[in-house]
Amino acid sequence: ASDLRDALKTRLIAYLAQFVVLYPAVNVLATYPLNVITFGDALLAAHRRFQANGEVSATPPSRTSVRIARLVAAVPPLVGACIQPDISSVTNVTGCFGLFLCAVVPGVLSLAARRLAPGPTEHASPLNGKAAAVALVLVGLVLTAGSLAAAL
Repeated sequence: ASDLRDALKTRLIAYLAQFVVLYPAVNVLATYPLNVITFGDALLAAHRRFQANGEVSATPPSRTSVRIARLVAAVPPLVGACIQPDISSVTNVTGCFGLFLCAVVPGVLSLAARRLAPGPTEHASPLNGKAAAVALVLVGLVLTAGSLAAAL
């Protein structure tokens, strides 16, 4: 009975190890089509809006333009996977851009909003000022550059 129990535990641990190893690949494989469709449609909408000077067209896009936009969204990740098959280096670099989005973009948006609507608001605090936004952008750029240098 003990040997049977040990064999069952060993087999269960082997299955669990396989699951842990394969889960990221299966997850990427399962979500890739959805991401391609979503990103391709967003690209197409942005392109159509750019062509129409910001106006939204009531006519639906042609099937050909939808397919081209989705191909533009689908092919670069596949080419990147062929060039760099080590997913850990890819995730290290994309993590750096996540840091950029969290640390730099809010400061840039704050500075842009300050140009559009100058003056204090009812929610103003010392952390809403121009100096804080500039500091956030600069510190975020330094942190992003350092993490990118470490990732590469």
